[in-house]
Parts: sequence; structure tokens; C-alpha cells
Amino acid sequence: MEPYKLTATEALSSIRNRSLTVEQYARSLLSRIAERGPTVQAWEHLDAENVIREAKRLDQTPDQERGPLHGLPIARISQAPISIGSQTGGSTIRPGSFNGIYALKPTWNAISREGQKFYSLTLDTIGFFARRIEDLELIADVFGVEDDCAPADDFKVEGARFAVVKTPVWPEAGPGTISALEAGARLLRSHGAEVEEIELPPEFDRAPEWHSVLMNSEGRVTFLSEYRLAKEKLSPFLARTVENANGISRAAQLEAYDGIAALRPKIDEIAKKYAAILTPSVVDEAPVGIESTGSPVFNGMWTALHTPVVNIPGFKGANDMPIGLSLVAPRYYDRHLLAVSKAVGKIFESEGGWKNRF
Repeated sequence: MEPYKLTATEALSSIRNRSLTVEQYARSLLSRIAERGPTVQAWEHLDAENVIREAKRLDQTPDQERGPLHGLPIARISQAPISIGSQTGGSTIRPGSFNGIYALKPTWNAISREGQKFYSLTLDTIGFFARRIEDLELIADVFGVEDDCAPADDFKVEGARFAVVKTPVWPEAGPGTISALEAGARLLRSHGAEVEEIELPPEFDRAPEWHSVLMNSEGRVTFLSEYRLAKEKLSPFLARTVENANGISRAAQLEAYDGIAALRPKIDEIAKKYAAILTPSVVDEAPVGIESTGSPVFNGMWTALHTPVVNIPGFKGANDMPIGLSLVAPRYYDRHLLAVSKAVGKIFESEGGWKNRF
């Protein structure tokens, strides 16, 4: 197997047992980037010579000086075994679904956002992309993501309880997501799980609206300095946000702050009754073209509620493109959610209908 195909966990294991050098791994990744570069166009700047220099230096590092991710590249793009992102609306879970990979949006503020350019103080959440849950567990270890009680290592779907929640924005769902949610619930039942479709209480109906109010209100403050210094360099969308084009009042902003805050403990109590909540990740397959990154309508509510979310790949739409489903848990049940996601992911990937061709 070419080294670039290794998961992060596999690559680290090979580097540690000396069956793979960091330089060999780096050269394989660079070769893949060169092969796919003209199509993907993911890199604004890549200094291949410096990458190799650093790889050689890392190979000479004594074992006692090596960190937990020694030799492993982590990027903000998908051409690395683990990628880092941030979610204000749906910018972790949504692309995870579109690319047929796992994506973790942890509990809000479980990972420090120091050094990140904020969009929304209340919403922005650091997250990660990987091809396997084990890699997300690895990066969660490094960032100290912990639950109060460590989850069991052998979570079983059989006998577990799951809730299916379509959310107030269900009318936005396309045929691919409708089919995926039905299939996901069916597969869980076929493996012995108890699956219950529930409707959230009526007060949750405004959660998507409140998410939008908070994102726009806080973005208005965040980008004010850039707007005053160089408005012409801002995207029209961000310029309109600073100008409060939607006319959001301070009263509406306060209502959103207080309303969504009141819902957080309520969703925790609902979610604690189940191993996880199963809910849509996206409207449907990725949209055609590069004009839009797709709608985050199914993600915004969970972002505002601060709950951990994992996208699970395994399903497909009309054009044979991947569609994922989200699992949601109460706040600070991140490790529990990863354990559940590992078991559910094996089922969805093997029986959901979409196969990773990587």
C-alpha cells in the first residue's frame, strides 16, 4: 500500500516501529498532491523542499523527544490524514458528508480557539476530519477532549437506544437525505437497536432562526475592523453582515442569546435517554460546481446548542455521491459519541450503499 493511503493511526504506528520513515511518508503524500493538484487545487502555497527537509530532521529526532503525533501532517485541507476545521454554521459536518469521511464537531469550547480568526464567539467550534474514527480519537487525545466518565471500549449497537430527529428544517431535505435517514434507522434496527423517531418540543422550532441571528450579529462585530480598513477586500456577504443588511435588532439578538441558552440543558436531557440522536448532516449530495459550498441548514441548530456531532459516511444520492448522517450526544459526551460512532460507522460503511474508492 502506498503510504499516503494510510490512516493517521496506521501511519503513526509504522513511523514508531521504524517500518516507515517520516521522509518516505512525506514523499508519498507530496507525490499524491502533485498527481491530484491540478484537479483539487487545494494549495495556495506548498514548499515541497522544506517539507522534505523537515521530514529528514524529524527522522533524526531521538525517541524521547518525539511527541504523540510525531511525523504526522495535519492540514486545513483534505490531502492529509487528519484535517482541522472550524464550524460556525456547518463547515465541519457538511464537508465531511460531501466527501464521504468522518467529521467531528466537538462540544463548544472543548478545544481552545486561540489563534483562530473568530466569526462568532458563541458558535465557532474547532473540529476535525479523518477517514476513520480511530484517527478522531487520536486527535481528541492530543487536545485533551474528555468526558466525566470514560466510555466503554466495547459499545454495541445491539440493545442500544437511538432517537431519530428530523429537526424543524426537515422540509429542506432532498431525496438523498430522506433515503439515507430511512436507511440509517433501518440498519440500526436490523442490528438489534431500539430506534425511536421523536419530535423535539415546540420551543426548538426557533433554534435555526436564533442560530442565524447570533451568527450575523456576532459576525457584524468581528469583521468591523476589516470593513473599515478595506471594505473592498471583504466578500459582499461579509460586507452586508457588517452593514446589518438583515436589520437584526439588539432586542432580537438578546432574545436569541437567552432562547438558545435555555434550550441547551433541555437537549442534553433529551439526548441522555439515548446512545445518540440520528439526524441529517446535509440537505443532499454536494451541489454541482464551485459557486456554493452547500447549505448548512441541518447543522446550525446543533452548532448553537453546543452539542458534539459526528458525521458518519456510508450512504449515497442520485449521482452516486456520498451522503452522511449525524450522530449527536449531550454536551461533553464527546468520547461517548466517538465510541458510539465507531460501532455505527462500521454498519453504515459496510451496508449503507456507498463505498469509499480511496
